[in-house]
Amino acid sequence: MSQRQMKYKICHVTSVHQWEDIRIFKKECTSLAKHFEEVYLVAPFAPNTTVNNVVLVPVPGFKKVNKILRIFFEKKKVLKVALSIDAAIYHLHDPELLSFVKPLQKKGKKVIFDSHENVAATILEKEWIPFKWMRKLVSKLYANYEKRICRKVDGVISVLPEITKIFNYTLTETIYNYPIINELNREIASKEISDPFKIIYNGGLTKIRGIKDMCEALNFLENGKYQLILLGSWESEKYKEDCIGSVKNKAMVCYKGNMSFEDCQKELSQANMGIITFHKVPNHLVSLPNKSFEFIMNGLPMVMSDIDFWKSEFKASATFVDPYRPELIANGIKKVKENYSNEIQNIMLKRQEVIENQSWQSQEKKLVDFYLKILQ
Repeated sequence: MSQRQMKYKICHVTSVHQWEDIRIFKKECTSLAKHFEEVYLVAPFAPNTTVNNVVLVPVPGFKKVNKILRIFFEKKKVLKVALSIDAAIYHLHDPELLSFVKPLQKKGKKVIFDSHENVAATILEKEWIPFKWMRKLVSKLYANYEKRICRKVDGVISVLPEITKIFNYTLTETIYNYPIINELNREIASKEISDPFKIIYNGGLTKIRGIKDMCEALNFLENGKYQLILLGSWESEKYKEDCIGSVKNKAMVCYKGNMSFEDCQKELSQANMGIITFHKVPNHLVSLPNKSFEFIMNGLPMVMSDIDFWKSEFKASATFVDPYRPELIANGIKKVKENYSNEIQNIMLKRQEVIENQSWQSQEKKLVDFYLKILQ
């Protein structure tokens, strides 16, 4: 069937993510809008407009509150708006929205759950749950709840086979977070070593993503010859102060705020290398960070945590370090700079491999086919 001939109404729903989330909006919703006549995205603080043929629907009266209040009170407003769309398929993006499955199916709707990560594993690292024994208990309770609810949904998708196989009792599909090649497969300028040597990180600025460790690594590098550029949102103002405060020469770290995808790519294009030193928490041990592909597509050599899954995936296209030891992170950065021409050659080979075998376009087809299975 040719594009835009399928007269079904599709509604994606989130209560946690920003409306312009790369997976939800730029990849999934935008792709589906090429093939289905009406695609909606319900997100609390979305603008009331249409972008990329996706109708954005805000949630009136939604408040920014803590997790507990949001789960018990604010998400009800999201359900009310979602039901008003009267779609054929509802695509849910947050674990807290699993409680929507029953009311939506009672209305005769098809429901897809999109598991962006191994949620039970992430709970083990949630510091807002005060005790480790409590995290283990909540993780186990959630895992049982998730299995029980997801037996009843019409389909489940996730980002990696290792996560998808958790849901082996329903219609499933793995939709990888591969890059959108037509946006990133542009001519890139040959990389020259700048002064200072620019190291970039884009994404959540949180403790388990090792931001303080990479900041402290600057203290083991030649003063003023390196600069760490940080893009994204801090988990707290205190953590921001702790991270930047740990750097002896404050000029060696530059925080540029939370940027749009397009502005982020401009910053990446001007950097010398990317860095991803996530801590070895359960949810990171089997993952493919979006930013790794953005670094690759921008021709940036990478320093990464020595996580076995990453070592297997990225091989010679990254330098692997112990993410808990700032001096070893610094050694990895120095190694990249000292062997820059070889590092560039390796990352360009990986870039070509991604273009040929790991594009979002291949995942778009899988996503549309999955929808058709559910509808038929």
